[in-house]
Amino acid sequence: KAKTNDIAASLNQLGNVLQAIGDLKGARAKYEASLEMQYAIHPEGKKAKTSGIASSLHQLGSVLKALGDLKGARATYEASLEMKYAIHPEGKKAKTSGIAASIHALGSVLHALGDLKGARAKYEASLEMEYAIHPEGKKAKTSGIAASLHQLGIVLQDLGDLKGARATYEPSLDI
Repeated sequence: KAKTNDIAASLNQLGNVLQAIGDLKGARAKYEASLEMQYAIHPEGKKAKTSGIASSLHQLGSVLKALGDLKGARATYEASLEMKYAIHPEGKKAKTSGIAASIHALGSVLHALGDLKGARAKYEASLEMEYAIHPEGKKAKTSGIAASLHQLGIVLQDLGDLKGARATYEPSLDI
């Protein structure tokens, strides 16, 4: 069978569709096939770092989390995040909505694993990045900011910081 970037992209998109209709095992298989193909056609093989691979890793992480494989999801989200930093010209100083989304997703897995302090740190980092990339800064009102505020509020509540939880829930209601 032919191996091309177009086929790898179609496999990834098919994974998105399967995930959307609830076929998580099918989605996982398509994301994994897409990743394998992307690595196979890239001259650097498994060492390749591309936005397509980072995207497929992120999507695979979301399916693994939904399937209950939290350790697998964590590892996959971490790999996606590291790749996003690696391919960005600013490296670890980069601030993009895609990086913020990966940090947020990693926070959700840490929360599910019971690492409340780790989840808090990731949600705070995601929130700060969302503010940093938006032209309105801390006055910005986006769905990403609302989600980070909400999730941070849940973690703070779980940690017993009810005042902190309230302080994050209230601004999320204005968005």
